[in-house]
Amino acid sequence: MKAYEGKIMNENFKGLWIPIEFMIDDLTMKERYVLSTIDSLSKEGSGCYASNTYLSEMFNLSVRQTSRIINDLIERNYIEAEYVYDREQRICTERILNVLYQDISGRTPRQKCLPTQNTSGS
Repeated sequence: MKAYEGKIMNENFKGLWIPIEFMIDDLTMKERYVLSTIDSLSKEGSGCYASNTYLSEMFNLSVRQTSRIINDLIERNYIEAEYVYDREQRICTERILNVLYQDISGRTPRQKCLPTQNTSGS
C-alpha cells in the first residue's frame, strides 16, 4: 500500500474502469464508483475484500455513506456479500463482496462473474 494525496492506495490498483453495464443502469455516480472499484479489486472470481473504511478513503466518503451505498447495491442485486465467521469468538472475521452481472439487454439475471475456463484443449 502507498499513500496518494493522503489516501491509502493498493499498488495494484491502476485506475477505475466503469463497465458499460454500470453506466446504463439507474445508478448514482457514487454507486458506479463503488461498484466499479469492487469489480476492479475482485481477483479472478475470488471477490473483493476491501473494507468500508478503505473504500470510503478512496472516494472521500464517510464510512456510513459507503456502508449505505454497499447495502443499497446488495438490496438492488448488484453485489452480494459473503461473511466469514469465527464461531468460537462469534464475530465476523471478513467480508467478501462479489459483483453480480447482468446482460446489458436486461434479459438475463445477474450472476457471479466466474473466471473463464479454456475448453479448447490448448
